[in-house]
Amino acid sequence: MSDETPASSTNESRRAATELPKISDPHARCPQCRYQLNGLPLYGMCPECGSAYSPDTMHTITPWPSPLVVCWRIGWPLASWAVIATFVGLATGGDTEAITLAMFCTGWPLLIVAVINGYFQVRSMLRKHMPEEVRTRGPVAVMRAIGTTVCIILLLILVAPPVACAAMCLTMSF
Repeated sequence: MSDETPASSTNESRRAATELPKISDPHARCPQCRYQLNGLPLYGMCPECGSAYSPDTMHTITPWPSPLVVCWRIGWPLASWAVIATFVGLATGGDTEAITLAMFCTGWPLLIVAVINGYFQVRSMLRKHMPEEVRTRGPVAVMRAIGTTVCIILLLILVAPPVACAAMCLTMSF
């Protein structure tokens, strides 16, 4: 016969549970409900939804980059346009016609690059920092569809007039 009492075996199991390795990643999430699992045992049941999790099944979501990083990732084409304007202004001694021509010739391609870059940067950030279930359903999915539509419309607006002008110039010269 065992000389253990039920209370001592309960205390031992509690002690063993507290000695289990814990999750130390603050970005570890439940695979079902995305509850933050930091500080919980490596294997267990989610306290929020009750689904099982393990290091193989839990999701890790990286935090959003700082606003400055987001602005740089999306706005570098416009920043480069400002740098070009500054250098052209310095090189021409402030000749407004030269600056206008340079800004028009570099601005149009950089606007196209800005639209394409913005689309891919936002897409990349959503993939890295938002779970698939959130980004493919509901309001986020609607905003992604609107953003894609706006990018396509902007590209058509930016590309169509110069292409039409070039085609007219080519047909008029013959």
